[in-house]
Amino acid sequence: MSIATGPTNDTDEARDPEQDARRRRTVTWVVSLATLGLIFDGYDLVVYGTVVPIFLRNPGEIGTVTPGVAGALGSYALVGVLVGALFAGAVADILGRRKVMLAAYAWLPSAWA
Repeated sequence: MSIATGPTNDTDEARDPEQDARRRRTVTWVVSLATLGLIFDGYDLVVYGTVVPIFLRNPGEIGTVTPGVAGALGSYALVGVLVGALFAGAVADILGRRKVMLAAYAWLPSAWA
């Protein structure tokens, strides 16, 4: 028996098709949630990068925005990501990562609305 491959006798070769299907569904679910997290993580920075040139050209949108103010806003956004990640990590250590991630996935779109 090898640690990497597990038991090597002939009875282990015949896998249960139902168990394989369940594993595939689990992997698909996990990969889908990870992809969704990646999209959510980058969305706010993409939106920021899209609207900053508009704010710099048109002061009537939200008031006068200088390049320095735009840079500070971007920095504040990244600091917010840092603080949120540290906080969510600490809470996940207590409550469990699955619960925290699912709660974040549910909360983020409702916060955008």
